[in-house]
Amino acid sequence: FDKSCDIGEMINALEQDGAVIISSLVGHDIVDRVKSELQPHFEEQGHKFENDFNGYKTLRLGGILGLSRTSADLIAHEYVMKIADAILKPNCASYRLGSSSAIEIMPGEKAQILHRDESFYPIDILDMELQIGAMWALDDFTKGKWCNTDYFKRPKLYRRHGPVGCYY
Repeated sequence: FDKSCDIGEMINALEQDGAVIISSLVGHDIVDRVKSELQPHFEEQGHKFENDFNGYKTLRLGGILGLSRTSADLIAHEYVMKIADAILKPNCASYRLGSSSAIEIMPGEKAQILHRDESFYPIDILDMELQIGAMWALDDFTKGKWCNTDYFKRPKLYRRHGPVGCYY
């Protein structure tokens, strides 16, 4: 999809396939500003979360709203909010941001074990999503780099592993 497409079609794709990719949703100026604001923090503390699960060639930052003011333009983007409303609000009056992180995967990093971030909730209610993920690629996006979207087109696995939104 791109930003000229109907948002209802994007929501339907997310519900049906478990993933939606929207290209060129924000301009390069915003992307460049976020990258510039985060870079010194990656250099200073990006290795803090290294372990067998996260990897040893991946830099991670938490609480990016405190590190990059411009990241708010991505986190609260109109499309993200409309999609989140469509998925989450049928089952709640409001929702909140659970985490905000930035990840820089370096060449040679091993693939992370397939997982669903929502699995830390102690309940699983069929047909009720407790959270969604919104990811923004701040560099060149390739189909296999961030999300294996073909995986989510397998309905039995989708129910176990979530809807995931990928934005760039």
